[in-house]
Amino acid sequence: MAEHNRQTSRAYGWLVASFTAAVVTVILALATMRAPASHDVSSLPRQGVTSAEAAALVAQGQPGPTVQASTPGVAVAPQLPANVEAGRAEIPWAQVGSGWTLTIFAAATRQVGGQIFPSGDQVLYLVNSVGGRYRIATLPALAAGKESKQNTAGQRSGSANAGAEKARWFLLAWSPNSRRAIVGKESFVGPGPHYSASEWDLVNGVALSPIGSLAPDSATYAADGKSIFSSGVAAPSQWGLDGRNVAPLQAGAADVGVFDGRVLPLPDGSGVLVGAQRGMVLLSSNGQIKRSYPAPRDYQHCDPIRWWRRDVVVMTCEPVASTGADVWAVPLAGAPSMLTGGDTSGVGYVDAWQTPHGTLFMTQPACGTRGQLHSLDEDGQAVVVQLSLPPGVTGVPGVVAVQPDQVTLITTGCDSVSRTLLRYTMATGATAPLLGPGLNGGTVVSVLGNPADA
Repeated sequence: MAEHNRQTSRAYGWLVASFTAAVVTVILALATMRAPASHDVSSLPRQGVTSAEAAALVAQGQPGPTVQASTPGVAVAPQLPANVEAGRAEIPWAQVGSGWTLTIFAAATRQVGGQIFPSGDQVLYLVNSVGGRYRIATLPALAAGKESKQNTAGQRSGSANAGAEKARWFLLAWSPNSRRAIVGKESFVGPGPHYSASEWDLVNGVALSPIGSLAPDSATYAADGKSIFSSGVAAPSQWGLDGRNVAPLQAGAADVGVFDGRVLPLPDGSGVLVGAQRGMVLLSSNGQIKRSYPAPRDYQHCDPIRWWRRDVVVMTCEPVASTGADVWAVPLAGAPSMLTGGDTSGVGYVDAWQTPHGTLFMTQPACGTRGQLHSLDEDGQAVVVQLSLPPGVTGVPGVVAVQPDQVTLITTGCDSVSRTLLRYTMATGATAPLLGPGLNGGTVVSVLGNPADA
């Protein structure tokens, strides 16, 4: 009888424990379902919608596709909706990748000699693929410098002028882990522009050590993110992120001439590709020449641009006897294969991408830093992709980055238009503003596509 009572007691206790656990599980699940997504932007100045409106958009399903959780059972917040602003503390760093951009934005602009330049403070933003933006830091307005001019007495005198008004911030490179970037300043004091650059910690919104004098489009991070490579008219160099320990690479080789082109690190960090006067060269991690790639016949001034696929690089070269450029796919262990079939635009092709929707190319316009988007027609000729710009957007859309199903664009116009960051969806042909005129005014001063899209 005692044994029977003990068994009954154990069974009853087990039932109570099971029931209690089930109740707790249900309560926790309900609490999780009711917890609202946090987008606390009430303390930030904005030009977009309010946090209440943002919450309404989220409830209506406006943010777009969510990023799947990398760990089963771990919830991932939906993307911040278009034209909604949040602080850097809310950046979902695990989601930052393909389709995201790093931008410098100016809410106010000024006209100087028919050109448009930023006015006042500027903002460093991280923008997601649907146009939600995260404020990383405010960049103070750059002082209008003075350019020396010859006066009537033959003496040099400093005077504020249109050239000095062009002082600006710009972006040079974005680290492989997306959490650091090289930010530069261009000023006009004395003859010609002057440049300075520093690495920024994007997580905390602060500038780190100065790196040195780096011009726009002249730097890229090493594959491990621990140093940068600079390139330009001088021999390429590897810089420490503290601005010291500069290690010049070799300056040239007999078969390809002076190394005066771009630098493209190998993804595994085992070396770099460097553009040269008459081709391209592969250098080992210690700067030794591993292989040269002479320019195709009748071409010169080649540059490595991006990876076409594993161990195959996109290379551009200029024709010797005419203007413009063409694009090749170059296997690291093979011969180049032309992708563009000969340039006829007089401007040239400067980049190429493979997508599920076909091969895309970019041309370099007569002025500005971005080119128009082209695709191949049935005859294999590159033709301009006709884009319909949203209301309020002007200029020529140029390519920032290409993803499998969409293209990130920025409008250009030789500094005569305010610039808009756009998203072009290849399947539908639709374009939508992500930042700038057509959405929240101002102008996009500088932009980089995410390293995942490089």
